[in-house]
Amino acid sequence: MNRIYMFFALAALIAQGAAAQNQKSTGAQGIMGKVEFLDGNFMPTGQDLKKGQKQSGQVKTVARKILVFSPALSADVGGGAYQDGSFVKATRKPRYTGWSRTNGRYRIVCPEGTYTVLVAEPEGKLFCAAIDGDGRLCTVVVQKGQLTKHNIQINYKAAY
Repeated sequence: MNRIYMFFALAALIAQGAAAQNQKSTGAQGIMGKVEFLDGNFMPTGQDLKKGQKQSGQVKTVARKILVFSPALSADVGGGAYQDGSFVKATRKPRYTGWSRTNGRYRIVCPEGTYTVLVAEPEGKLFCAAIDGDGRLCTVVVQKGQLTKHNIQINYKAAY
């Protein structure tokens, strides 16, 4: 009889823990993802890979500072153009900041809205690898009550 009570008590504890975890994850809102650093040659691709040729590039997860700004146009940073191909200069302070861990994972809580997400490299330069159709840098849209997945690939040392 004691085993039956123990079973039900254990099942109730597990159910409570699962319910608490679900409440925790659905209550969050903001941006989450993984930061990876790409280095080396990522050629060949497609048919060349099927012929036995290999890529020599390496992908590793990295810890980096992540800066979240109001939407920034390319004209808002670095005098209207990329510096060194993918580095930008911030002309204003970020609205939110956070860090990725050494496993690359990050999560930044912020209200719904549209943002520009940049990564600070160790030398202090800010990295961005994309411009959307409206000229905004590294755009991420956060919906109300949702975590938006935004993986970041720092690829200025990669060849394609």
